[in-house]
Amino acid sequence: MANIDISTVFPGWKVVRVLGKGGFGAVYEIERDRLGKVEKAAVKVMNIPPDPEAIHEMQSEGYDEVSIKARIRSELDSFAKEYDYMRSLTHTNIVNSDDLEYRENPDGMGYTLFMKMELLTPMLDAIKKFGNDEAVAQGVARDICSALELCESRNIVHRDIKPQNLFVNNYNEFKLGDFGISREMNHYTNATRAGTGKYMAPEVFNNQSYGPNVDIYSLGLVLYWVLNERRLPFLPLPPVIPNVSQEEEAIARRLRGEKLPPPKKGSPELKRIVLKACEPDKSKRYQHASEMLADLNSMGSKKAPASQDTTYEETVSGDTTVGGKTFSGSTFNGYDENDSTAGGTVRGKTSFRADQSTEKTMGNEWDDSGETMAQPRRKASQVNTVDDKTVGAQTFKEKPASTGNKDSDFADNNNQNENTPEKDKKNTVIGILIILVPIAICVILFFVAGPSGAFMGAYISVMIFCFLCGKTKIAVGLLIVLIVVGILVAL
Repeated sequence: MANIDISTVFPGWKVVRVLGKGGFGAVYEIERDRLGKVEKAAVKVMNIPPDPEAIHEMQSEGYDEVSIKARIRSELDSFAKEYDYMRSLTHTNIVNSDDLEYRENPDGMGYTLFMKMELLTPMLDAIKKFGNDEAVAQGVARDICSALELCESRNIVHRDIKPQNLFVNNYNEFKLGDFGISREMNHYTNATRAGTGKYMAPEVFNNQSYGPNVDIYSLGLVLYWVLNERRLPFLPLPPVIPNVSQEEEAIARRLRGEKLPPPKKGSPELKRIVLKACEPDKSKRYQHASEMLADLNSMGSKKAPASQDTTYEETVSGDTTVGGKTFSGSTFNGYDENDSTAGGTVRGKTSFRADQSTEKTMGNEWDDSGETMAQPRRKASQVNTVDDKTVGAQTFKEKPASTGNKDSDFADNNNQNENTPEKDKKNTVIGILIILVPIAICVILFFVAGPSGAFMGAYISVMIFCFLCGKTKIAVGLLIVLIVVGILVAL
């Protein structure tokens, strides 16, 4: 299989490298030149039966040639069914497969199957490059829940969700693949035991009736594995390497229905979601992927606990003006209302971040989960008026509601910052009086009391001017000096 000429199956394509090998065959990266551009894909090549010794075993058990060929053909049909599943489930988070071919072996006792699909990175390889387990777990959970919603709508249960069957594209979108043991269901079934024991739901292992939430259970264990240093429940954490007996005991404890300990990492809300997905009692588990997805999407709406940094918990509609700067909608400092896990540093005391609840937070640093802060916070002060919102020592003024007319709204904004004609006239009159009144006082006192009177008039004028300009302390100081000098002169 290593020297396979894929062009005989898919003309124009050639093998680039081996991506992986398993019990049924191998996966190759392939490419072709199409109008001067290199097009890439993957092809899954499988031998049926995977082991040639299987034929000799069937012969020793008394199967004749016709029976052996019929059995091998049924295996081929099951793989063809996997292709049909993947073709029918057109979805962003399900691996896209666009062609299937097979070739009969020269002796007529088996087949080689070729399934062409989009080129993706296995999750097991991609996860090594991701540093934030919380973000990875949320990404996997949301994307695969979305894929399971479609499967459920088609009455399809995957039955083998595990890290090896999850893939990542160049946009860091997670995809569900390998529908080889999927099963169509009318409602609940007593289907044969199928799936990987390490990620299998207890009811599947015990051959009990089960429904679509067996996939939710397996997904929950995948998330647990991501958040628990790549270890499943009841296994020792790194650097300890579990032995076979420890792995078997861990699986047995889980399948017996023991309560799982929380994974090592993850926000409290995410841990709660994961443990509910892994609930051994299927009636207490999420019944549908849509329920789990709803909980995941609502994570950002939880308020962070109160502490010392200022947190503005009022939802502000429209634009918000802070210190003369306008923040549009629910976007603050580059974080929008859908970015609940952006993490990073919120800079200074005038930088803001919005999560899914449109909560605006002023402070220092958020941790990776986006729910807690590296520095303590304090609760926001109460709202003073309907229009003004005060946080600590700052007042947030809401912009008037939009009229729906861009030109009208823009004009309204300008009018708020421009002086009206009446206001301009009033300011002009005040300015003229401020200049003329001191001059008039000085002239009158000059003719009445001479130069000393003019000096006194200028002094009083400066005092009045400071008072009118809001320099009350200076004006009071000048008045005190005037009184002291008057007393000294009188003495």
